[in-house]
Amino acid sequence: MLSRSIVRTIVAVLVGCQLVTLVLVGLWFVHSSRGELRSLARRNVETVIARAVALTDSYLQPAEAAAALSQNLIDRGVPASDNSAALELLFFEQLKNHPQLAGLYLGLADGSFHYVMRDDSKGPGGFRTKSIVIDDTHRRTELVWRRADFQQVEAARDDNDDFDPRTRDWYRKAKSAQGPIWTDPYVFYSSRKPGITAAAPLEGADRKLAGVVGVDIEISKLSQYLRQLSIGFAGTAFIVGPDGGIIAHTQPETVVQVTDDRARPVRFRRSEELAGVGGAVSAEILSRMKQGVIPEQPVLTTFSFEDKTYQLGVARMSRNERPWLLAVLVPEGSVVDAARGSELMLIGVAVISMLITLAFALVLARSLGRPIAQLQRNARRIQRDDFGGVEEVQSHYAQFREVGDAMKHLADSLRRRMPPTGL
Repeated sequence: MLSRSIVRTIVAVLVGCQLVTLVLVGLWFVHSSRGELRSLARRNVETVIARAVALTDSYLQPAEAAAALSQNLIDRGVPASDNSAALELLFFEQLKNHPQLAGLYLGLADGSFHYVMRDDSKGPGGFRTKSIVIDDTHRRTELVWRRADFQQVEAARDDNDDFDPRTRDWYRKAKSAQGPIWTDPYVFYSSRKPGITAAAPLEGADRKLAGVVGVDIEISKLSQYLRQLSIGFAGTAFIVGPDGGIIAHTQPETVVQVTDDRARPVRFRRSEELAGVGGAVSAEILSRMKQGVIPEQPVLTTFSFEDKTYQLGVARMSRNERPWLLAVLVPEGSVVDAARGSELMLIGVAVISMLITLAFALVLARSLGRPIAQLQRNARRIQRDDFGGVEEVQSHYAQFREVGDAMKHLADSLRRRMPPTGL
């Protein structure tokens, strides 16, 4: 019974110590790994915000620069505002140098209009020019399609065209501001694609408004930029305008919606139309924007929706002319999922370690239990005066052998001192 209790004690102590150690290490690992992943997710949100703001500014800046350059040149009469051919060449050069620009145009105070836009209908990389010329007797609209080298392919007239630049939002805003402006996102009249316009007014010799230069830039590319950012952890990002329109989204199909309205076949999806947590977040952002609560610096916080917690980063686009807000959303559940693989690996290592420890404990207990059992039997034999039955103790440990030899020597001494039986 003694050897069995010692064996059990040894096994229990070793396995218990190993189990306690593994539990403590496991708890520390789970806590630290999830904390590190949450910290990594926060840093990732900060990085995505910084990159998204920088990419958006760098993407839109050429439109602003092109509008300012065209305004400056036309103001100086190079080219003259009524020289259609020279204006077309100026706009063509701007489009060639800045591939993100969709079109450039000049709307004059008398309703005249000169426009160069990208158009692949007559060949890849082509252009289309549109000129509305108004004189004392009539108005005519001329359309010209050109190849990528700006050589003419086809020309036509459109007598049914009723476009008036003076009624467009970009013209009226620039006229009212008397300086460079950015429009709110809208659907372009000609291409029917969502975009935004940078515009700048022209001043005539009498210091009155002579016209407005506009530069169109499609904003669908912003969604592509957001999608290419490494958000990770099943995250998403989107840009909300001050009117609640979704300007860009990591899922580009979310941005615009086709309607049955012939006058407005495409419109921006509203923030309240987003499904799930995206709609809740954008609605909260829009509510704060309406209250004038627009952060000057990126804000990182948590957001709860339907018993789930998300890490949320909100930042304002850097230019005051565009009061857009960028939101980056990462579900914390995905952070835990990312750690689960490491946790399962830790459990596997713990099980293997426990089995190794158990095997070692059994071997150790067996190597200790045998000599202890022999010593126990020898002690009982001596107690019964069975000195001749005392056996030699076999063990790898010198201490057990020494005790066994001492007991055998004691048994031999006692046997010699005992009187012979039968006397």
